Amino acid sequence: MTGAGRGSASARPTQAAASAHSGALLDGAIERLLGAMAAAVDAEVDVQERTRRLIGAYLDALAEEPTLARMFLVEVYAAGPDAVQRRVDSQQRVALW
Repeated sequence: MTGAGRGSASARPTQAAASAHSGALLDGAIERLLGAMAAAVDAEVDVQERTRRLIGAYLDALAEEPTLARMFLVEVYAAGPDAVQRRVDSQQRVALW
């Protein structure tokens, strides 16, 4: 089979499009995790309690959404250095809370 048949270059998404799609999925996963964690933060509690709540919210969110957990903890490394950097940036944002 020749031309635009199955498996031809024109039938496959470009690497840039696939990267953009996975980046958008990762960004969504990060925002869901940060949202769950932000909801658990209370400025009126001490640092130890705030840390306990943040970690609990993080683990709960991962447990409730296994696909999100896999993306954030495993697939991010396959997505390349830009994705890993976005994950690191999100972790640094939480460290400031």
